[in-house]
Order: sequence, then structure tokens, then C-alpha cells
Amino acid sequence: MACGSRGQRRNDGPTRDRDAVSRRSAPCQRAGSGGDQRQGAGTTSVVSNPGRSGECSGDGGSARRGCVGPAHHRSACPRVPVVVVAQKQAGSPLLAPDEPAPFELLEVDGPRPLVLACDHASNRVPRSLHGLGLNGDSLTAHIAWDIGAGAVTRLLSERLQASAVLANYSRLVIDLNRDLNDPSAFPAISDGVLIAANLDLSVTAKAERTRALFEAYHDALRGVIKAQTTTERTPVLICLHSFTPYVHGVWRPWQVGILWHDDPRLAVPLMTALREAGDLIVGDNEPYSGRHSADFTVDHHAETLGLAYAGIEIRQDLIDTESGQQRMADRLAAVLEVVLQDERLFRPFAG
Repeated sequence: MACGSRGQRRNDGPTRDRDAVSRRSAPCQRAGSGGDQRQGAGTTSVVSNPGRSGECSGDGGSARRGCVGPAHHRSACPRVPVVVVAQKQAGSPLLAPDEPAPFELLEVDGPRPLVLACDHASNRVPRSLHGLGLNGDSLTAHIAWDIGAGAVTRLLSERLQASAVLANYSRLVIDLNRDLNDPSAFPAISDGVLIAANLDLSVTAKAERTRALFEAYHDALRGVIKAQTTTERTPVLICLHSFTPYVHGVWRPWQVGILWHDDPRLAVPLMTALREAGDLIVGDNEPYSGRHSADFTVDHHAETLGLAYAGIEIRQDLIDTESGQQRMADRLAAVLEVVLQDERLFRPFAG
């Protein structure tokens, strides 16, 4: 759901993952080889994008598809996303040692400073929470995650050569796009479904979910943005979400919605470009508004820094299959390649 506007800025998260998630020093290797490249004991593993073939000569000359590695090796290589797996916080009672880290990070040295975020990419629940007391149908429904949004984010990361941060746990555990003071950050009910494990949640339980998941994810996103910020250029942030076609029995006609607040630099040209073909109904702050008072991600990571941004909402029936995800990623990538040629997007917003 909605990718954020006027929430409160939060700056008190720990910085444990910032250095780890901003590294790009994976040695040149054959993509899809299945081996992890460790970057120092107990820090971060870098895994080349699975399913990609090819190799790199390593000399900056005849580099081929699938090369990942230092910049002097990658000069002739297409920039393939590199999965960076951050280490979980030691001693967390929420996540077992064999469970995934709080977020997935795709790092790319792309042609422009561009960051993608997907707050609701996963419906996973830590084993320690016993499925939040929900049945399997609820955990695969739209209340648990933004169906298809994670897949589209990964495809766009490759097509646009953009770094991306994706959540690895369900919004029902903690909503990463909500101000922590808002009750919907730990929802007790969602679209009429009772979340029993979130009823009367203790301060201690909320603090542990915040520490292990919320702060880890936002630290990672902050680190990627910082790594792409220079004195000459600032990155663009795009948040990807999806929405259910029906809410309370009412059909939502929009196929795509663009969310924004005060800065029109990316949102308005993006809406115009998506509407040009005449085959999409594109919402302007529909079906959610970028001016929502409780949303968090854009407020915290873009608006406070003056970064150009947009929230992209996609109707779930268009991206609930692999073919639909591919089509939507192709459509968005083609439009964004044109819109992102405006260099004014890579400077702080002057109002």
C-alpha cells in the first residue's frame, strides 16, 4: 500500500548495517555460479544474480554479461544486480539464526543515482511468532504483503540498473511504511481479519520488532541513499507497492497510481508519460494519497533531504503472475528511462 508522505522523521535507529550494505566490492565472478563471496569474517555476503550466464575477463577489456566486481573490472560489463545479504543482529530473539535477514539488498553501480524500495515485498513471518495466529489463506492474501510488488522491484532493478532494498518480512509483523506511533504499524485488524498475536502487544515485543526489522530495513535504505549522494548529484527514490482490485466490495478502476506530496518533478512527468498510450487509467494520489499523515518511507528518506521521489502503486491483478510482472516492469522501465533523463531530478528540491 501507500508509499508515504507526511510522517514524523525518525533518526534514532542504530547504524550497525550502514557500512555493510553500502559495499560494492564483490570480486569479478561468473554470475549464477552458486558461490557466496564473503567480505570479511562475520560481515556481509555478496551473491551474484542467479540465473545469469557469462563471465568477465577481469581486465576491463572483453567483459561479458553477468560480470560483477570492482569498478575497474566492470568498465565494459553490463551492471547486473548483486544480492547483498546483511548479517542479522546478534542475539535477536525474534529471528532464528537460519532465518532470512530483515531485508534483501540489490546493489548496482548504475548510470544514475537511483534507489528502489519495496516496504511490503514479503509475507514471511518469523517462526517465533507462530504465523501470528493466522491461517495460510490470510498470510497469502493482500493484507500480509503487496502481491507482485517485490517481483516488479527486482525486475526494475535489473532493467534500470538501480539499487533496491526489499523487506523480507510481512507488514503484519510490523509495517515498515508507518510511523511507529500509528496503531497500524502493528495492526490488530486488517481488512476485517483479526491479527490475534498483535492484540495487546507489549512495549517489549514492539521494541524487538522495531529493532530487528524496522530499524534494520531503514538503516539499509539510508545507507544506499547515502552511498549514492555526492556534492554534484542526489539520488531519486522510487517506492513500489501494489493494491487489491476491490476494497469493501468496491472496484478500483486505476491500474497504476502515482503518489506524491509537494515535489512534482518525478510524479507529474511520470503520470503524463504513463497516460500517453491511452490504455492505462493512472491515479493521481489514487487509490492512496502521498499526503497520508502516518506514512513513513518517503517522508524519512526523500522529503526531508529534498530528493526527487514517487510512489508507484500497481493493481494486483496485473502483477499476480510472472508474465504480468514482466509486462509491467517493461512498461515502467521504458517510461522511467525517458523521464529520468531530466538532470533536475538529481538535485535537491528547491520548492
